[in-house]
Amino acid sequence: MRPQFEKLFRNHSYNVRAGSIFNVGSGWEHSIRQASAALTGLLPIVVWIVGGRKEEGALVLDLEIPAHKPTIETVHDILRLVRETSLKTCEACGKAGSPRPHGAVRCDEHVELLTLEEAAKLLEVDKLYLLHIVDVGDVVPALVILHNGTVWHEQAEFGFTAADIVRFQEERDRRRFTHVFEQFGYVVPATAKFECGPGWETVIRRLADKLGALPGPPKLVGGKEKFGSFQSRISPYIEEHQEKVDELVHEARKLSLTICEECGAPGRLRMGINIAKTTCDRHAFLAEPLREDDGQIVDLPPTGGPIYTDGYQGWEREKR
Repeated sequence: MRPQFEKLFRNHSYNVRAGSIFNVGSGWEHSIRQASAALTGLLPIVVWIVGGRKEEGALVLDLEIPAHKPTIETVHDILRLVRETSLKTCEACGKAGSPRPHGAVRCDEHVELLTLEEAAKLLEVDKLYLLHIVDVGDVVPALVILHNGTVWHEQAEFGFTAADIVRFQEERDRRRFTHVFEQFGYVVPATAKFECGPGWETVIRRLADKLGALPGPPKLVGGKEKFGSFQSRISPYIEEHQEKVDELVHEARKLSLTICEECGAPGRLRMGINIAKTTCDRHAFLAEPLREDDGQIVDLPPTGGPIYTDGYQGWEREKR
């Protein structure tokens, strides 16, 4: 998931250490910003904010304080003000709130939130499936409290509103390519299975549309991501259409290497240490950690070895 407080790191870098971990809801970002602004007033002494957490329902900031005693009392006053403010601020949205049961500070709108387990049951999906959607970061619930920067830690917290459930239903259907089946049922049978991200819906639609123009037409019975590109399965088709079908399959695979598999924005092949994945810059983290040669390989075709940015493929590059 992208940093929960991305703008905070960018706009308050003079007081917030890069890579700081905040195990709190985004509703408290304004309180962290205020603390950063107040700490700036201590210049030329620099006090760094290096993280934040929730204790007894309130925001507690972790600081790196130089050994200058005259500043200590002032810093403690700032921390006390941050704590008091957080107890009046909804941790989900930042509006006026008050302490609620189980150490939560919420506004009236967010006092009753569904848990991750309850949301998964309503959506009829696995909890891990729901966590993946949140991790991608395009659709998130009202309350997200990462733990050590990740959604996957057992202590991470999530809260869903009724409106969130509707948005996640739409995202679930998008990931299942529901509209593709509805529009291209004459080419894409109900039994077709697509094991790839929703960003490649454009690739599937274009392939289905072109297959539909052929006699028969041939059926797109499935597809999957492999080595960072879309691999399609088409059957049955008559032998005289073999060349045309192969051409369409190749065209679809090449197109997928230019489109982010997650969101559909322009993308490129990312060479991760453990995975090859085509993403936009925003979703590049899904392939991390990246290899040193990331950006040098533009394609991993089924045969012939990798294709490089200079146009050479496999061993051809070594022979230059």
